[in-house]
Amino acid sequence: SLPTPSGLSAADFDRLGFFGGNAQLIFRENLLLRFELYHGDTAFKPPDWLLTLTPVLNFNYVNFEERGIVNIVVRQGTNRSRGDAALQEGFLEYHIANLSDRYDSISVKLGIQPFNSDFRGFIFNDTNLGARLFGNLGNNRYQYNLAFFNMLEKQTNSGLNTFSPRDQRVVIANFYWQDFLTAGYTTQYNLHYLYDAATFRFDANNFLVRP
Repeated sequence: SLPTPSGLSAADFDRLGFFGGNAQLIFRENLLLRFELYHGDTAFKPPDWLLTLTPVLNFNYVNFEERGIVNIVVRQGTNRSRGDAALQEGFLEYHIANLSDRYDSISVKLGIQPFNSDFRGFIFNDTNLGARLFGNLGNNRYQYNLAFFNMLEKQTNSGLNTFSPRDQRVVIANFYWQDFLTAGYTTQYNLHYLYDAATFRFDANNFLVRP
């Protein structure tokens, strides 16, 4: 229950004020199909290589009590249902080398992959097209990532990936240090760079989203 602006094309004649009906129904369901092909003994160390594909089928439905919310064209009504399909993950991970007898290692991952750059995911937390060099040292006391992402557009209603580039690039370098100064305390150092070109775009519901 959230007040929804009614505008000049209110759904009912008695809702021409600032707010109209306040009932909202939002539904989104994803069916993920994950396929993995790998080589190596994964019980004690990372796989020698790993190929992952994750197609997703999505159905989403929204219903508001006012017009102009689900589509810029008020004749579209107050509800919308859509179905989407996407390749949400598609990457190759390659184990470059072991750096110690405790399986401290260095690896690279190429393709559409998930990545969370910080503890809470406040800065960057996405599944997108990129290349990432990562590994650990000191019996896994230290972990590091160097990542580059050439961001893909998201589908408007499902939020899933498309194959269209967004003309936005992200570079991330981070370093985790466990048991920093005292046991059980982990500190993290993060460096982020964002290049976001000035582009012009309408979404699938005909709303202007950029600039």
